[in-house]
Amino acid sequence: MKITTKTFFIYLLFCLPSLALAQQQQDTIFYDDNWNEISNKDSVSFYRIIFKENDQFKVLDYYINGNLQMEGYFSSIEDRIKEGYFKYYIESGLISSEGLFKNNKEEGVWKYYNLGKIWSVQNYKNGELDGLFEAYYSNGKVKRIDNYEKGQFVSGKCFTQNGKDTTYINFRTQPEFKGGEVKLYEYLSKKTVYPKKAQKNNIEGRVVIRFWVDIDGSLVDPEILSKSDPLLNEAALKVIKNMPKWIPGKQEGILVKVSFVLPFDFKLDQ
Repeated sequence: MKITTKTFFIYLLFCLPSLALAQQQQDTIFYDDNWNEISNKDSVSFYRIIFKENDQFKVLDYYINGNLQMEGYFSSIEDRIKEGYFKYYIESGLISSEGLFKNNKEEGVWKYYNLGKIWSVQNYKNGELDGLFEAYYSNGKVKRIDNYEKGQFVSGKCFTQNGKDTTYINFRTQPEFKGGEVKLYEYLSKKTVYPKKAQKNNIEGRVVIRFWVDIDGSLVDPEILSKSDPLLNEAALKVIKNMPKWIPGKQEGILVKVSFVLPFDFKLDQ
């Protein structure tokens, strides 16, 4: 194949951005379906490329098909502290959400999309809904307008696709342990076993676990957000894995899979 001077110049233009990024690249990490880091590349579902930019880390997550899953900035990779603007994508490549993280918490305006079309616009302050929360029909008409203050619902209205007032439905109902929060902590206090070896060695710590409550109430895909000693990590995970089904969450009256975070504090009596 003959390459002309013009063709070669164009080829260089396309390659230069990649070369610049490659010089900054720090690491590539591979993950399975549950975002557990793995070394067996045959089981890869996602992979992450990390770049060092001044005092931050630019992170690009990819689906196995090569499409972006997420792009954003972290102030700390080890502690997973998000700091900057983030964009998330579905596997086909369409954007699903975008917004700012400040010290690992949502801040300001976040936009959410459904198949590339704007689905809702939500305002956050210090990780909590604060201000207007608007949702839209696929035709672009306003579906609901809610108002929040410091994470608490204040007021709201729902509308038909023709723009008329209609019966109000809560946007989201959180999943719940049967019996509520009191029964949940009663269960945790009974079922959480402080490992004898950890007690003997005066090991204390906090383990924070995120899991998903599926539409049938099952608890699935638990992951440790904040680790402690391996003995404590294992004890906390065991409680989650053996927990009975919850009352599932709903979004606009429809059962949905929702994430939930629980902290486990292991402290010895002094």
